[in-house]
Amino acid sequence: MATVCVSHPRGPRGACGLATAQVGSLAMPPVPRPPLERPTVRLLVWLAAAVLLTVPVSLRPWAEMLGDARMDVWNHAWGYFFVADAISHLRSPFWTALAGGPAGGSLYFIDTPGALVALPVTLLAGPAVAYNLVLVVRVAMAGFTAQLFHDELAGRGPGGWVAGLAYCSSPYLLCELGNGISEVAAVGWLPLSLWALVRAVRLRTLAAWAALGVALGLTSVVNFYYGLAAGILVACAVPMLLAPVVLRERRLVLPVAGGLTLALALTLALALAHWWVYRATLDAPDALIQRARHLETFHLLHNAVDPQVFVRPGYFQSTDLLSSYGEAFRHTSYVRWSVILLAAWGAWKAPGPLARWLAVAAVAAALGLGSYLFVDGHLVLTPGGSAISLPFAWLRALLPQVAITHPMRLSLGVHAVFAVLAGAGAQALAARLAAVRRRPCFALLAGLVVAESLFASAARWPIPRVPTAIEDIYPAVRSGMVLDLPAEIGRTMEASRYFWFQTLHRRPIPYTVDARLGSLRDPTTLELLRDSGAPVERSERPRTPPPEVVRHWRETYDVIVVHQDFERRAGLAGAYRAAFTPVLGEPEERGDMLLWTLQPGSALDDPGGAQR
Repeated sequence: MATVCVSHPRGPRGACGLATAQVGSLAMPPVPRPPLERPTVRLLVWLAAAVLLTVPVSLRPWAEMLGDARMDVWNHAWGYFFVADAISHLRSPFWTALAGGPAGGSLYFIDTPGALVALPVTLLAGPAVAYNLVLVVRVAMAGFTAQLFHDELAGRGPGGWVAGLAYCSSPYLLCELGNGISEVAAVGWLPLSLWALVRAVRLRTLAAWAALGVALGLTSVVNFYYGLAAGILVACAVPMLLAPVVLRERRLVLPVAGGLTLALALTLALALAHWWVYRATLDAPDALIQRARHLETFHLLHNAVDPQVFVRPGYFQSTDLLSSYGEAFRHTSYVRWSVILLAAWGAWKAPGPLARWLAVAAVAAALGLGSYLFVDGHLVLTPGGSAISLPFAWLRALLPQVAITHPMRLSLGVHAVFAVLAGAGAQALAARLAAVRRRPCFALLAGLVVAESLFASAARWPIPRVPTAIEDIYPAVRSGMVLDLPAEIGRTMEASRYFWFQTLHRRPIPYTVDARLGSLRDPTTLELLRDSGAPVERSERPRTPPPEVVRHWRETYDVIVVHQDFERRAGLAGAYRAAFTPVLGEPEERGDMLLWTLQPGSALDDPGGAQR
């Protein structure tokens, strides 16, 4: 008789992870996995799905970047250049002279993990390709890890593909890709943490518990909000998963406690090391990013979450940032009715206690609603006139030193759990059909889920994109800085494109990472450009510089560039030319740009000479 190992996809496994069977004198040949069950093939399929979701940028990543020009894309793509430039010159990636000139300062680029992973691509193909590649891979990872989570929770089957597609095409993710916030697109880590938890509970080995700790720690490193959400959801799910096991086998109490301790230790080691570096840059005397505590109240309303955002289709925003603040950001946590109905069916019909995971999703939804109940653009008040506080407010009270102002990001667990339940629902629904009809059924259900994301939610598809081309209008510079103007383009973040221009000219600029008038680290220039008589602090009004300002510019800058298309959109058409020409002379015109090159022997040596 020979002992043969056969796979045992569900339930506790033996020491080798397999069950054994006596089958005769000859060993049975191993049964090959179907092609779509192989991890490599799955990864390639998810990469293809990510390419389709991000077309046309994914087909020409050197020419365009994912993200709306009015939002964060410029800052985040620049960060890939900044980190690569620092490391290639053997400098710290947590300090830069490129931003906040002339002094520079400490800076932790918020997507440093992505920039480090993409470092070889950045050095070989440039930051645009690296930035786009990381985003495409993150979409693929979202589908792959959601499928892993589904297969671990509900068993392998075609429903895993529905779960993965539901998750990687979520309106939440598509909107954040359009916003150009690259680290927020790293949604694949949360289902990976939940998968690691379910797997650890099933296997109960030190390696599985260690994998859980590493997954949670890396989730925190990649995105603090997702790490916090994953930690809370794991803490909620642990009693639900372990209580039946421990009650049934009391001898497992100590091993399980040891495994959880190991997981917690690894999580804290990774998360706290990352947190220490991040806090060190914020607390440094020369920090380029400064957390203003007085703005937290503003952010609570600015980022308020209406419960309707989970179930209301179409263009629905908890706060319409475009009409209220002039910002083009789109944020949604719309789950989709196709997913909700499939998930309800899965919770009811699928084998195993899947319905209990709805409680985990409810915790995620409660965390994602923000500090106070907010409906139809207003806080909901008690009869006594007090706002109704929610778990997010309690979390902020427990973590007073942590500026957490984006509650919707904590609702990511809703999408992960509902995607898995939707996959289970699709599987249960297809089980009622004849085998020949199951594949068309899965294809139809997956298509409905993706179509609702693309055409019946707040997400825009194709995802907004920006051109990467930079007109080479910057003259050869010596060692000074570049001053791009205007500093404000309405309430958008388009002025941050100056950082993208920096990837070409590679000279310091005076703005901190979010290029605005108030972010100028050159107080002399700031006072000249600020309209001190206007009621809005960010009002920009160029004036003719006095001689001391001109001398300062000569010592500090190599070139001043006025982008006339931005100037027109800022309502300042012709204002800079009229203000600067009397002392700097006539600018050089290159396309739609005005350039004043500040060279020795120019009119700057005699500020009044241009007027004589």
